[in-house]
Amino acid sequence: MTPADRALVAALQVQTTIEGGYPVAFHSWRPELVWPALVNHPAVFDEAGKPLTIVEAEARLVVEHTKDHVKVQLAPQTNGQQVAVTKVGNGYEFILFSQQQRVVAEALSGGLTAPVSEKGRLEQLLERVQCFKIVMKHDDAEAVCQPANPQVVALLTPKGQGLSMELKCQPTNEDEPRCNPGVGAALVLGKIDGKSVRFQRDLDAERANLDHLFDLPAFANPSMVNSSSPVSSIASS
Repeated sequence: MTPADRALVAALQVQTTIEGGYPVAFHSWRPELVWPALVNHPAVFDEAGKPLTIVEAEARLVVEHTKDHVKVQLAPQTNGQQVAVTKVGNGYEFILFSQQQRVVAEALSGGLTAPVSEKGRLEQLLERVQCFKIVMKHDDAEAVCQPANPQVVALLTPKGQGLSMELKCQPTNEDEPRCNPGVGAALVLGKIDGKSVRFQRDLDAERANLDHLFDLPAFANPSMVNSSSPVSSIASS
């Protein structure tokens, strides 16, 4: 068993009850342990067998300035839970709330609105809140994404006497996730310096790059791509 597997096993809890005179064990996951364990696990897949990206994000207090007011909102809401999980594109983003954060979150469950005249006092108050990342709304991670790489790459694998080729996009510039050009989720999850980053795919640019490839002679002339060619099959799947 690998260290990553052992971390998952440690997140498993067992509760035993007696039914009909016999002990019955119920297994469940401890969310505060299983999600961090999944971050570093190399084999996390969805029901279709596609790799999932699991990343940990930071709890944030989002500040919005309007003409008359300053608004402060917790993002995301805890809903009384220790872990908040959001499905994003090719994976899941989770936030693990500390006890201190949950206390502050309960006090700010409905948000906080102050008149512009109290902006200075509100900023002083926010400076004392050390357990949350303070961000302006236009800089919030959910509003600002890194542009994904729209380049189409050819993935070659041996097949018989030749090669099989798949055309894919690698939006985060990493081996995974691999996406079909021009289709699928517009947002994908990745990491930069170990931190969660959302990448915004340009599906139109991916389709244009794919079309450009098919305009090349090797793709435009079917006689150049056949069983006798070094590239024995071409697929985008």
